[in-house]
Amino acid sequence: MARLRIGGIGADDPPAVPRLRIGGISADGAVVASSRRLRIGGISADGAFAVLLQPLTGMSDVEPLTTITLTAVPAPGSPTPDSYVWSVDSGAAVVFSGAGATRSFPAPASPTGASTTIAVQAVKSGVYSPVQKATFTVLPHQIWRPNGAVWAPAKTVALV
Repeated sequence: MARLRIGGIGADDPPAVPRLRIGGISADGAVVASSRRLRIGGISADGAFAVLLQPLTGMSDVEPLTTITLTAVPAPGSPTPDSYVWSVDSGAAVVFSGAGATRSFPAPASPTGASTTIAVQAVKSGVYSPVQKATFTVLPHQIWRPNGAVWAPAKTVALV
């Protein structure tokens, strides 16, 4: 069984618990290939923690202008973040509403459909989590007229 020594005091380290690793060398001096890291209160030795974005399913074939709500939650073992940074990573622009861990926005409307990726990062004590992304696709926006579905640009009217 491995032992982690800090200041001459040892603590038994069960095999299932990852070792503290600095530059590929574990606390007991052995070179390790594993990418596991010691986690203390949800923050790893390198200061990283994680956030999950929900829902990640049901995000395809969304109707235009449908309200989409996303919620960021701390990953298991991660601390509760102080704040969140929300952004559009790619695709059509959206206008967020809401605060904290939850944001809502209307799906964009486009005659050809759209695909948009939303990104979120959690912030805890000035440390940013890795970016978590969710991509959704929106169906083409159609305007119905008596003679069928047509996408028609706005008409320009000259005032005399």
